[in-house]
Amino acid sequence: MIIKAVAALLGLVCLAGQASAAQKAAVLPFEIIFQVREEDFFGAPREADDFEKERLVEATKQLGELMKASGRYEMIEVKGIDAELQAASPLYKCQCEPDLAKKLGADVVVTGVFDKASESLTNVTLREFDLTNNKVRTMKAVMQGNTDVSWQNVIKWIAKNRMLKAEAGTKP
Repeated sequence: MIIKAVAALLGLVCLAGQASAAQKAAVLPFEIIFQVREEDFFGAPREADDFEKERLVEATKQLGELMKASGRYEMIEVKGIDAELQAASPLYKCQCEPDLAKKLGADVVVTGVFDKASESLTNVTLREFDLTNNKVRTMKAVMQGNTDVSWQNVIKWIAKNRMLKAEAGTKP
């Protein structure tokens, strides 16, 4: 009788340990798109400048650090898939995120798009693809301003109030 009780307790402890295990996650490089403006019809489409490119890199890195600090995720470095990322670009159109996650060995992959409506207004969308539960979660925020601090703050806000606030299987 005692042996059965101990075995049952050990089983529960093992199950609890598995439920709280961190998921392997990767954050793919964030992208930026620009709304078409009237002057765009007379020239080439706008490309990200050096400041925006650096901010995209920093925002991607920042989200990975926030995810790791939460204890929910074990972060996987995004490397060895440069050719696939280049071929799939832009990622927000490719619908290939689960394939990229599998190549990285990730349970979860996150993409991000900064949709710049103007110099002072940007819509930010993060999409989390959870391969273990076969679920996709979209999280959005509006960023006002175009400074390093505004980019950092919007990532912190989405992570805190959308991504990490929600419990598994619930809406944030």
